[in-house]
Amino acid sequence: MSRRLAVAAMLGLVACSSAAAEEEAAASADQVSWEPLSATMGNPPNFSQLGNGSLMSVVSRAAGENVTRGMGDGRGAKAGALVELYWPHYAADNLWDSYVGIKTRGQKLRWAHDLALTGQRIVPDTGLVVTELAKDGVAITIEDVVRPKNDAHVRRVTVKNTGRGRLEDVDLAFYAYYAIGNFPQGDRLRYDAASGALLQSDEGARAAVATVADRAPTIAHCGHVLIPFGDERDARMAAEDDLKLAPCRKTEDAGLGGVNGVMVHRLPALGPGESGAITYAIGMGADEATALREARAATSFPAAQREDAARWAAELARATYPARLPEDAREVYRRALITILQHRVDNGAFVAASTLTSPVYKLVWPRDGAKTAVDMLEAGFVPEAKEFFELLEKLQKPDGSFAINYLPDASRAFFDFGRDGNENDQPGMLPWGVERVLEATNDTAWAAARWPAIERAANHLVTISEGGLVLPSRDLWELETGSSWTYANGSAVAGLEGAARIARALGKDGARYDARAEVIKKAMGERLVARGGFFARGAKKDFFGREQIDERLEIANLALGKGGFEVFADDDPRVAKVGDLVASRLGTPGGSVRRYEGDAYYGGQPWPVASAWLALHRLARGDRAKAVALFDVMTAQAHATDALTLGEQFDEEHQVWLSAVPLVWSEAAYVRTALALYGE
Repeated sequence: MSRRLAVAAMLGLVACSSAAAEEEAAASADQVSWEPLSATMGNPPNFSQLGNGSLMSVVSRAAGENVTRGMGDGRGAKAGALVELYWPHYAADNLWDSYVGIKTRGQKLRWAHDLALTGQRIVPDTGLVVTELAKDGVAITIEDVVRPKNDAHVRRVTVKNTGRGRLEDVDLAFYAYYAIGNFPQGDRLRYDAASGALLQSDEGARAAVATVADRAPTIAHCGHVLIPFGDERDARMAAEDDLKLAPCRKTEDAGLGGVNGVMVHRLPALGPGESGAITYAIGMGADEATALREARAATSFPAAQREDAARWAAELARATYPARLPEDAREVYRRALITILQHRVDNGAFVAASTLTSPVYKLVWPRDGAKTAVDMLEAGFVPEAKEFFELLEKLQKPDGSFAINYLPDASRAFFDFGRDGNENDQPGMLPWGVERVLEATNDTAWAAARWPAIERAANHLVTISEGGLVLPSRDLWELETGSSWTYANGSAVAGLEGAARIARALGKDGARYDARAEVIKKAMGERLVARGGFFARGAKKDFFGREQIDERLEIANLALGKGGFEVFADDDPRVAKVGDLVASRLGTPGGSVRRYEGDAYYGGQPWPVASAWLALHRLARGDRAKAVALFDVMTAQAHATDALTLGEQFDEEHQVWLSAVPLVWSEAAYVRTALALYGE
């Protein structure tokens, strides 16, 4: 919801304005505690996302004593609950949360997430998420899937009597607090008896949501959030008060707090070992009628399950597979491809993660997306790679630069701090990526159509590097600013060299870009090398205008070699020394790799992206055994959860993922590393 997004945005602005304090913290010894930004955001509730490019939903992990394997507590987590509903184009969040509960004769209502979690997983080679809970003679299985070509989330809830006695008066309650178009204000909720649907709409947001089941409810209650009295009291409170519900009699306007609803369905009495099930469908559309059509067409769970399985079978059949990939890694590889495609918007964008505020990653970064697009290109997904760079062309500023990130529907930038406040590693990603596509496909007509945008990006890189190095900017990790970063300079070189190669392929003169790339590389060798002989993090001018080198070791500088931009050889002494020092200065007891010295973000835990960079560097230098060892650690980390996904950071001590999980950049890095190690 935008209220949550606005809070996170303010936190981001505060973080960006306090760069000096953060640099001081980063320069100190490694910290165990979380710094203020990550401590404020916390971990997300996400277990897994489901998505079709238009609609994305998120199933929650467990919290407290209910533990989802491999995942720590998430803010607001409720095992098996739906916690996000992004539509259209993954842009607006239309849900606070939704969950189910059960009441039987002589018992009070129990929400499913209050039972003990016995399992949570994603069915192999599908998008189907399964959550299993049980307590006191009752087991609940929740299965979630999104239709591939329709804006509908389908949820089947199965109740099984695992006790010795008979369960009578079995009532299943479905609760939802939707907030259409990000805000609850402006929403209107009603019950349509003819269709048995709860209908909620917001004309201002031009969106509506319909909730139906595969049979009519015994009662539907429409309430006002946090209002504890009256026939229209809060639906959750009414359900928890022994299902003392009042039928929806009219359309309820949200007011300031929003509206929520609950539907109750009576299941047949269940003897020991017997089960009963209800299928719910949540449809979205521009108006009530469209949303209702989507929902009513989705009430057959077996049909939705078949659609989902067929979709992913077709997508996986398109992929390139490393011929010698071990079986445990093959499972992670296939899941990575599905995860990346679930995060792909139908406009060609790749969102970084499905997390809205913890952290704020449901956005499109030119850098992250470009790397993902190129990695997917290597995995056989050529159209997806092309479409991403076509989107970047549309997002590009007139001067050839980019904002920090963009909303998923590409309607506008999210963070944009202007020329001196954005990230100078991002403009080069467009020509670099387009050249990679051209090299892989030899599609000169496609590249020619991109040339105006390529030329703008390359000219911008020339402009910001007139002093030899690129101008100071925010770093790729977005925690520090004011330096000319080694990584950003490498990206600029890659962009300029890519533009020059494209120019030559199109019969144009690219000598100017090649020449500037050489100027930057020369300046890097003269001004960005630490006393130990390795490429430093960057350089900035002090109070007196003297250039000072930031000598902290930075794993991202290995992207200068084969694992990234390929602008320096991996056996170049300045790059090789980075790789040699990593084990002692950035390595972890579990065999992973941290980002840079002094990193305190989420406690400075190791990142799979960092492990991938080091693995590709080791492989390029002929040390396959060490490269495989790093890859095996990544595989084991994915197997830490039954989702088989890779997140941003892995807490080795507690064997849980921190921050966003999954993270698309991590998944893409895994795909590329697998192809490099085990491909033909």
